[in-house]
Amino acid sequence: MATRLKLDLAAGTIEVEGEGDFVQSVYNEFKDQLLARRVAVDHTRENLFELLDEARVSSVWAEYSRAHQLYSQALGGFTRDLGNSVLADILEGIEQTRAAIKQTELEFPGLEAAVREEPENPEKHFFLALALSRLGHENEAVAEYGAALSNPEGLCDACFRDLWNNIGWYYFRQGDPREALRWFEQTCQVANVDEAFGKGNCALAMENKILCYSALGMGPEAGATAREYIRRYGRVPWPERRALAKLEIDADSLYIEQRGETKKHGNPE
Repeated sequence: MATRLKLDLAAGTIEVEGEGDFVQSVYNEFKDQLLARRVAVDHTRENLFELLDEARVSSVWAEYSRAHQLYSQALGGFTRDLGNSVLADILEGIEQTRAAIKQTELEFPGLEAAVREEPENPEKHFFLALALSRLGHENEAVAEYGAALSNPEGLCDACFRDLWNNIGWYYFRQGDPREALRWFEQTCQVANVDEAFGKGNCALAMENKILCYSALGMGPEAGATAREYIRRYGRVPWPERRALAKLEIDADSLYIEQRGETKKHGNPE
């Protein structure tokens, strides 16, 4: 009985029909190419989902220009076999970040004018820095954060806390998690002084500390920070869970374990 074999290779598709031994010999001839193609496809899928995760993180951090670029790259790597839900996520991300960029561009001239009118006002520099960061001008943004930091007494509590945090994020994006960690530590010190100002003051800085510890391969410190985060704020957010997983730390297991202990001892908090 004749056997039909269809092979999808990088150079194209070939179909072979014949007796079993002949078909097997053809398969053996091309099996290395088939394996290489399968590995390449799996790698492409992995890269695309990595791009999507990075785009989502950038969106959460209001890095709209960066997020838009990452979503656009993901669209370029999309293939139909990934399904409509993935394509919808990409298109929605592109649409939302494009709208956010446009809105920031509309507000930008007024923010620049406010700095020119009150150059000694640190909050004017702070809000201009936020806009610059959203538009992808990180170096200009950190310069404005520095101008705001030169007169910290003029900043509201939330701006003062976020100023340290945002400078830390700049260094993290520059590939310097150790320097970033120094700024996040200071953010937590500032926030802890006035935790009553609002629940979760230190949460964002602790999340960023987890990212830094993970990037530095500091497993014990990352795990300890995750446990403290869970105790104070609840479940670790997904970007930090993903980072912890690379250190083989299961943040959700820590959450379930701690919540189980809490419930057993009758404390709902």
